[in-house]
Amino acid sequence: MKFLTALTAFVAGAATLVSAQDAGIYFTQPILGTVWNAGTSQNITWTPANATSATIDIIELRSGDASNLAFVQNISTTAVDLNSGSFVWTIPATLTTNTAYAIAAKNAAGYSYS
Repeated sequence: MKFLTALTAFVAGAATLVSAQDAGIYFTQPILGTVWNAGTSQNITWTPANATSATIDIIELRSGDASNLAFVQNISTTAVDLNSGSFVWTIPATLTTNTAYAIAAKNAAGYSYS
């Protein structure tokens, strides 16, 4: 089941939403055009950028318009070392197909979006 067909269609739109108070990362995967299938494991990757926090505390799946991304589910609620640059996500086999998903990373500094 293809569910992230346009996951990063929000890259341009969501990037404009991220103010100076973001989580201090730039997502490098998924990128525009990435297709991930439910039931598979995928690497979410990022590059640290002026981070003020040592960890990403929560990784979320969000959906909808780039100006108002709605929470879908938590991907991880366990702190991840921000400098590790990646997190392996096993995508639930039951996740609904959608072309408007985005990944959000949150820490004490704020949110960054894919």
